[in-house]
Amino acid sequence: MQYRRRLGGPALLLLAVVVALAPTTAGVARPTARRAPRPPKAKQPAKAKQPAKPKPGWLVSQARIEPLDGGRGAVGVQGVGAFRGALDIVPAPGGGVAVVNQVGLEDYVLGLAEVPATWPAEALKAQAIAARTYALHELALDPQVATAARGVGAQICATDACQVYAGVAKEVDPDGAASFPNWAAAVADTAGQVVEFQGQPINAKYSSSNGGRSVGGGRPYLKPVDDPDDRFSPLHHWRSQLSSTDVAAALGLGGTLDAVSRVGDLLAVDWHGADGGHDRLTIAASDFRTRVNGVVPAPPDLPRAVPSARFSPGLDVATGAVVLDGGGWGHGIGMSQWGAYGKALRGLKAPDILAAYYGGLRPAKADPARLPATIRVAVDLSRPEAQMAGGARFRVLDGSGHALAVAASGPWRFVPEGKGVRVLPPPGQDGVPAVQALAVDPAAPTATAPVTVRFRLSAPALVRVTVADEAGALPPVALEPGLLDAGESAQALPPPTRAGRYVVTVAADAGGGRTASVPVPVEIRPAPAASSIGPRPVEGPAILAVLDRPMADRPKGTDGRNAAGALAATLLLTVGTAARRRWPA
Repeated sequence: MQYRRRLGGPALLLLAVVVALAPTTAGVARPTARRAPRPPKAKQPAKAKQPAKPKPGWLVSQARIEPLDGGRGAVGVQGVGAFRGALDIVPAPGGGVAVVNQVGLEDYVLGLAEVPATWPAEALKAQAIAARTYALHELALDPQVATAARGVGAQICATDACQVYAGVAKEVDPDGAASFPNWAAAVADTAGQVVEFQGQPINAKYSSSNGGRSVGGGRPYLKPVDDPDDRFSPLHHWRSQLSSTDVAAALGLGGTLDAVSRVGDLLAVDWHGADGGHDRLTIAASDFRTRVNGVVPAPPDLPRAVPSARFSPGLDVATGAVVLDGGGWGHGIGMSQWGAYGKALRGLKAPDILAAYYGGLRPAKADPARLPATIRVAVDLSRPEAQMAGGARFRVLDGSGHALAVAASGPWRFVPEGKGVRVLPPPGQDGVPAVQALAVDPAAPTATAPVTVRFRLSAPALVRVTVADEAGALPPVALEPGLLDAGESAQALPPPTRAGRYVVTVAADAGGGRTASVPVPVEIRPAPAASSIGPRPVEGPAILAVLDRPMADRPKGTDGRNAAGALAATLLLTVGTAARRRWPA
């Protein structure tokens, strides 16, 4: 009890205050060892985006190939052929690329492969005139009329749907090369001749054979005419036996044929289905021919299952074959090519042959101003890509006419890409040309003396050479640019008129932005002083004074011939010096 009393009072009060003020552990976090703050992570530099590797070649709207050896040169595309003039490689509407040949009108006619060149001359002339007339008629059609050829920027196709155009194939074909001069002569002899009606080229249709009578073409000059001369045709008369099952499939009939008959231009095809029901299909003879030829293979002795629409049909029930007894090959409108052959054998001239088929119309020479300089032929309407063929050199241009290659050769490729064409050069023709200066001849040139710069090119290029005063005080002189092959070349410079320091720049342009140049410093020394030894040259006025004197008063040893010769020599020197091209003076 005493102990409690001792702690009571003020002491107890003090203890209570201390306890009240002391912090409690409830809800208080115990102190923990502090970790050293981590240093901030160093930011890794962002990986730089690698630039996309540029695609090879050039992407253009279309490409153009032009032969380097002039208008008579030819360029070729693998699987298509070789052609004179230029070739345009354009995107095809349905995918791939199309090949269009822009060629001179007469070269176009020369490249047609419609009839054998061994035929009589007058038949060849008639064919040349008819083909030229037909082409001009096609060019004059309403431009709003859509055709497959116009869809790729051409004016006419190259197949028998228009006219069979083979380019230079007839010239190099071993079977036709020997007789090709006959066709070339027929084209040359009839150059510019056209058959016209009311001042316009006629629709000069023609086909291989008409079977003895031509078909009307809906024009006053395309009336049906008897043609006994067509008998020379191997298809003047033909007979075709076709599987009735194949014919039914070609016509889209799901059954068995019972009969095939014809009234006028219409065929009646009777058939029955598996359910026993009978039906009849009525179809135009021309449509029947088109549909059957598109599916049914040709018999061994015929070019097509149905060579023409001029036939009488029947059904052989015993063999199950559709039998067509017909004549002619082709549409039969206008001129029969075999009929023209027969008429030429009878001695008819080309104008008479044409008049027999085109209502009495005869050819005449057209005004050259009315004839087109070129014609655009769709030689291939669509292919996966185009690749150049043959060893001829050519230049490659883009759709705007800018050179991509000034001297190309080998298998350049043209591949469709997007809405354009990618031009892909072969290895070795895609780099920048290198120009290496070799020497200046002579090594120490003097004023008024000839100077030559020699250099080497790594690739063919268009080379421009300019000569400039090193100080830049005088305007440079540019020489005419020229196309040079790879290897060593020499360029003669115009004789310098005075001493000084000059810079000759040799610049090479391979096309497509691939350029290179090299400067060649040239120091021209003063010309050596004229020697005082030897005869003094006679000046022109002195010669004239001598010639004006009487013969007796002239200096001894001087006659008219000597004086005239000296005058001529002086004039030649004067004219020759004036005609030289000058460096900056």
